[in-house]
Amino acid sequence: MSGRVVIGVCFCGTGEEYHDKICNGIMDYTTTLENVRLIFYTSFLNSDESSNYATGELSVFDLIDYNRLDGMIILGQTIKDDTVLDKIITGCLKNGVKTVCYDYSTDRCSCVVHDSFKAVYDLTCHLIKEHGCKKINFMTGSKTQVVSLERSNAYMKALSDNGLPVSRDRIGEGMWWTYTAEQECLRWLDEGMEFDGVVCANDLMAMSVIKALRSRGIRVPEDVKVAGYDKIKEGFYHKPAITTAGFHFADDVRIAVDIILGAKPEGEYVRELELVFRKSCGCCGAEPTQEKTNIYHRSMYDCIDGIDANNSQMYSLVSAMIEQKNAGKSFELLNAYIQGLWTSKLWVCINKELIVEGAPDLSRRFDNLNNMSRHYSAQARVIAAKDSNVKEEMIVRPSEELCPDFDRRLDECKNLMVFPLHINDFILGYVVKEHAANFYMDKWKAICMNLSTALLAVKQKNDMRIANLRLEEAYRRDPMTQIYNRRGFFYEMKKHLMTSRNKTMLVVSVDLDGLKSINDSYGHKEGDNAIITVARAMVKAAEDGLFCARFGGDEFIAAGSYNEDCGFEERFLELLCEYNTGSKKPYNVMASVGCVVQECSSFNELDRLIKLADEKMYLRKTCCGRGCRNTPEI
Repeated sequence: MSGRVVIGVCFCGTGEEYHDKICNGIMDYTTTLENVRLIFYTSFLNSDESSNYATGELSVFDLIDYNRLDGMIILGQTIKDDTVLDKIITGCLKNGVKTVCYDYSTDRCSCVVHDSFKAVYDLTCHLIKEHGCKKINFMTGSKTQVVSLERSNAYMKALSDNGLPVSRDRIGEGMWWTYTAEQECLRWLDEGMEFDGVVCANDLMAMSVIKALRSRGIRVPEDVKVAGYDKIKEGFYHKPAITTAGFHFADDVRIAVDIILGAKPEGEYVRELELVFRKSCGCCGAEPTQEKTNIYHRSMYDCIDGIDANNSQMYSLVSAMIEQKNAGKSFELLNAYIQGLWTSKLWVCINKELIVEGAPDLSRRFDNLNNMSRHYSAQARVIAAKDSNVKEEMIVRPSEELCPDFDRRLDECKNLMVFPLHINDFILGYVVKEHAANFYMDKWKAICMNLSTALLAVKQKNDMRIANLRLEEAYRRDPMTQIYNRRGFFYEMKKHLMTSRNKTMLVVSVDLDGLKSINDSYGHKEGDNAIITVARAMVKAAEDGLFCARFGGDEFIAAGSYNEDCGFEERFLELLCEYNTGSKKPYNVMASVGCVVQECSSFNELDRLIKLADEKMYLRKTCCGRGCRNTPEI
């Protein structure tokens, strides 16, 4: 490939050591390649749970713009939803994106996989042959996963090949996690099951098994030998250190990148793991010095302290954002907060229609006010940015572009990482940041979760504000014509009189002629049409600032500050004439008008001017003989 090469990386479970080593390995290699850029699409979820929350987390992969990618590396084991995994691979194939699945075997694209079967087989044989174990249990992940079945089968084959009985009752489902693995081990003990060895599908579960055994006074490795898988850092500093199988991450990810770059042929690459024997199985492997152990523990404490401090800041931010009178003020606080975060570039983007500011749109249905999307909108709104080139809120078109001036930002940053913002399966938006290394991921998780909560609260408060505005509007407006009713008219005029410097007022009284005749001859639907026509003509004629209202069935008022160029009456009557000429109705919409221009310095005087305008209007109506006849003359 020549020119810039953009590689996407898809995975779930940001912040876990296995994932971080792979991603850091990809970045370490591609930093030596000037033309390669990376976009990490990731969520914090790392389980196969089926829930609305999981749906929201997995939505991040809907942001993939396959047309921008030259290649894709998928950490297939981490994406537990097969439907989502299949969708990503299909998207790549349809758009000609060269794809590599890492640690996941499929015949649909190239793969870099590990011989986990051999690793688990060899670990189990090690406990049997080197340590004399006769009753070995196995702690798998999820029994429904292919990778779990593969490791379980390797364990059973090792037993069978060494002449030991095979029983599925000795296979526990630890779900890859600490608590569930500990509970499974306790269940074995509570059921009176005897065992002298446990092989675990990862190191986290191995450490949890040791914890459960110790809680019942069982020693490791003296009474029970334990082995794990993954070679995570914590396993080295655990007491006893965990026997395990480790990956050659740097070499593995280099193969994946080289396949995309064309430096290696496409296909499946099977990689062996390194077996590391330590004290948890009874071997005398390498042990950390006390000084290194103290440094490791100190770094863990510092990390926890940092997370606590970050959470305290986030709680304060969320509270402050919710307390603001409008969403704009909330976004200002968020923008100030992210300037101090440990990244050089950052954009917080929400679905464009998530939070609507300003006056309510009365044309929208009230019952759709709180509707939230389960998808990303076509356009995203940048509400906060750590980016000197983003001076004000900007719109990203489409959302898949991720941030303003995307191509330039990607060239500047080299690596971008995207997280979803959501509440369960309701999509709020996303965060995209420059990505240099997988540091502080627990903090980023807390930021995204708290930010999602804050955005939902801001949205709900904003929705309530709009709902109240709509209720107020409904209270002050005539439902048929949408101009003010008597209540709304006096409310607006009172404010106008208090703030306007021009005390010379124009007050217009308008009365629809022959409404009863229209109703009787053509029905009330046509009568309503005549009323609406008068209201529309008044609003259009009053473009220079008059307040229009319907006081009763066929009675209307318009009022406001007077200027010599007003010309309301002439424009109003011309508009009615234009309507009658083109309407093809069997009747004309006609009205009588009375106008008064006088000084009005107080709200109490307004009523007097309305009465004067009414008198002039009725005088004209009487002189013209209007009120009954409204059928066009032949």
